[in-house]
Amino acid sequence: MANIKINKKGFSIGEVMLAVFIVGSTLVVVTGVMSRSLLIFFNDRDSVIASNLSQEGIELVRNIRDNDFVVGNDFGDGLGSTPGPENYIIERGGQLVSANNNEYLDFNETEGYNHTSGGSETEFSRKIIIEGENDEREVTSMVIWRRGNNFPTPDSCTFSEKCVMTKSVLTDWKKL
Repeated sequence: MANIKINKKGFSIGEVMLAVFIVGSTLVVVTGVMSRSLLIFFNDRDSVIASNLSQEGIELVRNIRDNDFVVGNDFGDGLGSTPGPENYIIERGGQLVSANNNEYLDFNETEGYNHTSGGSETEFSRKIIIEGENDEREVTSMVIWRRGNNFPTPDSCTFSEKCVMTKSVLTDWKKL
């Protein structure tokens, strides 16, 4: 009978350790990249939502001014009476309410973001500052997220501070 040699070769422990190290290192890098990508995605999503909520604040105040004009009220009747900066939130139905504390916005599917919608509480909080008197009001809408209820000053409102701000000047249409 012929002499048959059986070749039983396998991987050495060094080769196995090297393969495990390469696969493990690759998984750590891929997981880190995915984690960082998700963090950037959520930060970008929140800043877009906050920007839209800030613009919405200006539009809500503009709507109050426009409704005053339509029903024949004097300019500023619905915008508060103090010439200095006054902090407000806007409740359902377009009512300006003095804001002693900065409440979180709620969200529900039918009404969107609101201070009084009865939906689930979000991480966003909005305050509206109205200044001026006579024929002009400067309106500043600030939205913060993920920072508690502490609004920064308008000068220090930045994306890195988790804050966005929109400003507009409303004028008396009857004087135009």
